Amino acid sequence: MIEGAIIGVIVAIVLMIIKKNREKKALAKVKGENVLDEPDFAAFFHCASEETFNKKGVKFFDSNGVLTLNGTKLNYQPEQSDKPGIEVDIQEANLKVAPIKRKMKWVEIEVDGDKYYLTTFKQGAFSIDNSEMNDFLELLVENRSDFN
Repeated sequence: MIEGAIIGVIVAIVLMIIKKNREKKALAKVKGENVLDEPDFAAFFHCASEETFNKKGVKFFDSNGVLTLNGTKLNYQPEQSDKPGIEVDIQEANLKVAPIKRKMKWVEIEVDGDKYYLTTFKQGAFSIDNSEMNDFLELLVENRSDFN
């Protein structure tokens, strides 16, 4: 019984390390010393379609990747090649704060009639850190007076 608990902890630690490395690699493509035009904001985000966001289940996102905000241009590039990216001007896009789901804050973006839900978080030992999402929401408020 104790062996199972030890193995579970080891697997959890390995999965967290793999996830952090994947995020670092993805962010290195848009941030850092080798990038000529560094964006105003860049973070590793999760994106859910309207169908995935509204259903109940274990899976709460369709893709994950890097979201950048440079001025008023928002760009989301998923790691999964079969999932669509999002590129919009936040001044013209239909944006709003979506309901809190799974203790995470979400932003709803409507692109060509399709709704996408975006969130970012860091999983702590016992809680979720939403500080990057709060920074993103502050930037949206700065760039759009009607966003709340």
